[in-house]
Amino acid sequence: MKEFILATLCTIAPLSFSYSAHAQVRYGHQQLAFAQPKSVNVNAEALNEAVSLIRHSVDDDEIPGAVILVARRGKIILHQAFGYRDIERQIPIETDSLFRMASNSKALTAAGILVLVDEGRVDLDKPIGTYLTAFAKDSWKKVTVRHLLTHTSGSPIDRLFITPLLPIEANKNRNRLIAEVSRFSASAPLEEPGVKYSYNNAGYNILAGMIEHLTGSYKEHLRSRIYAPMGMLDSCNHESDADNDRMSTVFVRQEDGSWKAGWKPHDSPDWPFPRGSGGMVSSAEDYAKFYQMLLNGGTYNGTRILSKNAVGEMTTPQVQHIAAAKNYGLGLKVLEKRGIFSHTGSDGTFVFGDPSRELIGMLLTQTNKTTRPRENFRTLVQLACNPTFASDDVNSPKGENRYDGFYKDIFMDSGKYLTSRKVLHAAESLSLSYEYYAGADQRKQNELMINSHYDPNGVLLFPDGQPRFKMLYVNGGGATRHGESMTSNGLKRIREFYSNGGSYCGSCAGSFFSGRNVDNQTQARPSYLNIFPYNTYNTGMKNVRVGHILPDNSPLLNYRRFATDNRVSEIYHNNGNWLPRDKISEAMKNVEILALYDHPGHKVDGEAAIWAYKNDPVAGRIVNIGCHPEGSASGDKLLLTESCFLYALAGVGDPRIKSHLKMNQIRVMDKLTVDDQPEFTRIGGQQYHHFTFTVPPAAVGENDRIAIELNGGGLSNLHIYLSRDSAAFRENAYYMATGRQQNKKIIRKLSPGIWYVSVFCEDSVRTIEDSLAGFYRTAGNRELLQGVPYSLEIKTARVR
Repeated sequence: MKEFILATLCTIAPLSFSYSAHAQVRYGHQQLAFAQPKSVNVNAEALNEAVSLIRHSVDDDEIPGAVILVARRGKIILHQAFGYRDIERQIPIETDSLFRMASNSKALTAAGILVLVDEGRVDLDKPIGTYLTAFAKDSWKKVTVRHLLTHTSGSPIDRLFITPLLPIEANKNRNRLIAEVSRFSASAPLEEPGVKYSYNNAGYNILAGMIEHLTGSYKEHLRSRIYAPMGMLDSCNHESDADNDRMSTVFVRQEDGSWKAGWKPHDSPDWPFPRGSGGMVSSAEDYAKFYQMLLNGGTYNGTRILSKNAVGEMTTPQVQHIAAAKNYGLGLKVLEKRGIFSHTGSDGTFVFGDPSRELIGMLLTQTNKTTRPRENFRTLVQLACNPTFASDDVNSPKGENRYDGFYKDIFMDSGKYLTSRKVLHAAESLSLSYEYYAGADQRKQNELMINSHYDPNGVLLFPDGQPRFKMLYVNGGGATRHGESMTSNGLKRIREFYSNGGSYCGSCAGSFFSGRNVDNQTQARPSYLNIFPYNTYNTGMKNVRVGHILPDNSPLLNYRRFATDNRVSEIYHNNGNWLPRDKISEAMKNVEILALYDHPGHKVDGEAAIWAYKNDPVAGRIVNIGCHPEGSASGDKLLLTESCFLYALAGVGDPRIKSHLKMNQIRVMDKLTVDDQPEFTRIGGQQYHHFTFTVPPAAVGENDRIAIELNGGGLSNLHIYLSRDSAAFRENAYYMATGRQQNKKIIRKLSPGIWYVSVFCEDSVRTIEDSLAGFYRTAGNRELLQGVPYSLEIKTARVR
């Protein structure tokens, strides 16, 4: 890892926007320089959380290597490199490594056009045929330069260039870029220009051809008018012009999780000529200069690059011109509410600019077909600048009504081969906190669910095997294939979660998945959980709407009231399951019917549509739903899902007493998950460990006291709670010790008999939703996931 944190100063003069098209006027605008975070009012500790996301991603082999950069108010306050630019040869990535910027090239193409607009040579609202004669035809006459810049041209072209390319001939097609993009003119737009946004690489290649035609050279135009004046010496627009000895290999994730080199330094370029849709090569610091110029209003180091108006066009949604471009400026995606502009590149580059915070951030990787923590990185960087900024800029918590002693209320699993669902309406309406996995990466799914080098017990369990979540919800999709993707170890983890007190709720495939097998199959299906120890039955109904009736004795009616006759109508059903009532009464012990199908003329009419199972007082409760009410955000279907969740959560997860402590003996809790000694295992974040002890009659004299001493492990803040009548929590504690010191003590005169003492770990590893990747990431110090060691001693003491 390379890191540069230098302390330098720069003088910032008042902003001025007077402009002469060809004059090189110096304005004293900000030039990037290195400084410490505190010099620009950034919380360094919070910024380190953003850094931890990238470090974790490299350590976990999610990405092979990355360079990150953060600048605020013209000061680079973070510039670090992690991992490798070539895995096979183990060549470390450096902060000055070069990257193929892919679609982050589009902003430079747009800027190149706007330089010509500032000079009066181009009008954004004139047809492209005005500047490229091949497009001066009726079929393209409505397509303007602005349409191409905003991906609203209506063009059907879904490729970079038409292949095979034109042959090289001495006296023909001398300018290959112009010749190749001119071929696009034969494909007439299918949509009315300006009506529909459709991301289009060909449009930006046409724009590069237009620049080539007007200036003589697309790449020389960008070099002389943008790169050179700003000192972007590492930047160019074709791999053949780059320093290949500093370039990074582009790696592609394979189906088995391994990496395979795609493009390597010194390989032939993807295309033999420059292109406007991609092809730029740059370094983090170089590209940051371009974004700083945009934040400066068009100047850099005192040199005017673009007019203020041109920058405004680039960084403002183009809705006033084109309704379909509500989230796109010119070459940049724009978050309209706060003016945050950004772009991504298919080879793994991400850059954002935040004018309201005078902020630039970037995450540069060279990866394909993998997830990347780019939006989470942006969120944490913004939080480091202003911890109180608007919640609509971040992934806010789902709710705060956490069950005391549990980390979260629900873990919603929409894993590989299950329907990706990232919002669970009933959990939202009940203000339950939840996390999910909704990705298709089996490697990541099993890393989270089973174990990893940083979390050996998996996301569902605390280090001692107790549930971190109160309920696991599994929705629709392919139950058998999902179980196979989780492997036997994943199924074992969920069974541990359930047997130790975590509830389970499944819809459709999730309901099948909990059971033993389907229909009348005699053998247990290896890819099913078998926590519901009976077969369920396939309805055979596909893509239909059905009704449910709740019997008068249904426990669900304790939580919600429904329409007349307790009927819920129009519930979506697709190959869900059911249980015959006669089978329940004859052979299925401890099964409760919660709702019946109302579908006259079908075999399931009047049979069990929703049912519950609870056999062991220690284990959780299973609630299975044959249909899909969970997709509804209102009405009786939402109420039905809410009541199912509430019943699944009710009366489970009772406190487990680890041990009865003996007086004057030290209890050491330092074992790891792999030691398989849960009674001596470390405590997890936001977890309680419950104990009892007996105060003997001999220890109740006038000067007798009981001392409870906790020696913390140093990684986290541990508290002690003491109660007489039941397991001790913050809410019912008679006495407590909750200071920030590592070691804590309670000394009290206690009545004889049994007392309850609990240790609570106040801290937890921060989780943050990555909706793009489909799972929750951890930030900060992940050692806490392996638990915090401590010792506890109950002893007698005397006071004078």
